Amino acid sequence: MIPATAYAAVGAILAALITSGISFVNLVISKDQKTSEFRQAWIDALRQDLSEMIGHIFRISALCDYYIELHKDDTDKAINELVKDIGKDISTVSMLFHRILLRLNPEEDKEIIDSVTTLHDMLSSIETNMLDQDKIDKESQRLLALSQVLLKKEWKRVKRGEPASSVQNTFF
Repeated sequence: MIPATAYAAVGAILAALITSGISFVNLVISKDQKTSEFRQAWIDALRQDLSEMIGHIFRISALCDYYIELHKDDTDKAINELVKDIGKDISTVSMLFHRILLRLNPEEDKEIIDSVTTLHDMLSSIETNMLDQDKIDKESQRLLALSQVLLKKEWKRVKRGEPASSVQNTFF
């Protein structure tokens, strides 16, 4: 015959095991939710940087057109005035370029990195590229389209949530 205290001890052990299992599951779910929050913050920051970069690039592009039209016969004067007017924009684009690169995966996001790099390189040699605004505008549009695909994919991942694979592997 099993003493009554043994039933109490077995019950206490089972209760402790169930409680620890539930705590573990809650810990994993909490970690996954936090990961989703960080992923959402990453998406928001990347979206902000990309939109600012594209905005500055369109401003630079518009000013290029303006100064070329204003000084049709004097390209040097157009370039000098343009460079004075877009100095802050170029510096901001350079900062955003590096922040974007730091947020992207060099292997998975190669197309976006190539597009951002192409635009940055175009602006680094504005004197040679200012006459080819179509090229700058097309690359800006390409970057926008590629970014929308990436952001949509990541947003779906956030909505879906992080897979609780460690819980599944532990208990199932």
